[in-house]
Amino acid sequence: MRASPNPPVSDGLLDLIYSQLHDHGAGLSIGCLGALAEFHETGAHYQRSAHTLTVIGEHGAVTVGLSGDEHFCAYEAPSSHGDAWQVGIALLAPSRRGAARNTLTELGADHDAIAKQGRGLPLFDLGLAMPNVDYCVRSGDAQVIAALRAHCGETVVTPGHALLTLLIEASPTRVVVSPVARIEVYQTIARDHTPQGSHTHLLPDLLARRRTHAANLPLPKGALPLLTIHPENPVFDDLGRRRPFSAAAFARFEALLERHGVPEYVLAKSHYRAAFADGQAPAVDAESHTRIGRAALRMARRQAPYLSLSQHGAVHA
Repeated sequence: MRASPNPPVSDGLLDLIYSQLHDHGAGLSIGCLGALAEFHETGAHYQRSAHTLTVIGEHGAVTVGLSGDEHFCAYEAPSSHGDAWQVGIALLAPSRRGAARNTLTELGADHDAIAKQGRGLPLFDLGLAMPNVDYCVRSGDAQVIAALRAHCGETVVTPGHALLTLLIEASPTRVVVSPVARIEVYQTIARDHTPQGSHTHLLPDLLARRRTHAANLPLPKGALPLLTIHPENPVFDDLGRRRPFSAAAFARFEALLERHGVPEYVLAKSHYRAAFADGQAPAVDAESHTRIGRAALRMARRQAPYLSLSQHGAVHA
């Protein structure tokens, strides 16, 4: 019998987050389609308690606090590269939602700042109006604070808004919060490339779609991702560059998917994989006519050539 896809905290949720970050170089993110904070640090400092994990690095910091109603779901999704895919583990808590403010709002002094130098500085919520993430900025710069206060009560996350241009130039600390975690990013905002290490994205055009996550992620219906782990990818390095297939990374994620994936997806992919392994085209059946079934078929088809190579040893361990 397969284990439940929704294990309680006592089964090691915090252990999983810690091991993925510390042992396997994974990253974390909080966000929605169009607004995201990504935490990825090497040489970071870890602080651990029974229900809290805090990690502090050069370009950013994250703290995760669990209360017991959380569970997580492993998933795969097609990459824009036709022969590759993304992997992730979404932390879900159906009863927990964010503030979902819809205008720029000053929240007062930030007493929860992870970095000591940020404690007491004013914190502003940009007003995404999303249920799973609040995107905030924090600054000690008098000019930046004055500009933020001048626009309080307005909808500012819109294409071409002057305040967003100012924030890009000033690069205040971005503080992105969900009901279970907080990521702070100190790294300067880059206009023309994605920097290495912790960084943020804020794209008003994508935000206009009002989606908590991409439509192609095979997550349970109604899922509200509050934190996402980005494990080591079998075909991409941590900068998103292609690399030789890693059988070890693939096997580690397959174990997580088997235990914590959507059961219908895991079973359907196993069915299709067996057909490919036997050199057969998978039969058109009821599974392939569901959203989850189609996702599983696409993934089994993409992974089949790599598994064939793996059997002949033409991979990186």
